[in-house]
Amino acid sequence: MLHRVKLIRLHLLGGAGYFLIAALLHYTGTKFFGFYVFYDLPTEAYQDRIIAVLALGWGAMYVLSAKDPLKYFDLTNLLVIIGFIGLSGTAGNIWLTDFSQFPGFTGTWSYWVQVFGLVFYLVMLGSMNLSLIKVQRQQTA
Repeated sequence: MLHRVKLIRLHLLGGAGYFLIAALLHYTGTKFFGFYVFYDLPTEAYQDRIIAVLALGWGAMYVLSAKDPLKYFDLTNLLVIIGFIGLSGTAGNIWLTDFSQFPGFTGTWSYWVQVFGLVFYLVMLGSMNLSLIKVQRQQTA
């Protein structure tokens, strides 16, 4: 049972690390594939700093949930749900936007790779979190 808790804790800490690195990269304006979905498009510094603050908040929520995955079960579920909503918005943006108007645009394939990678992460996180229901039931029985 503790194996599941340790596994989800590591997964949550990985998510926290992702968002903290993304926050740092956005704050400094350093575009890096995997942490900047639209890494090949021009952005304004103020946009990047706003994203950095938001990413820092996401990272903090992941750290909090990792402290005690059983206690913060609902927070993790919320992170997964909101994550899917955010990725749906990103996918819609990729689908609907004509990016060819931007200098340096290299195609949408790299955007989709990042979105599907994050979807995979969220599916794994959600599955692991739901597996904690069994652990919770055994602890209360």
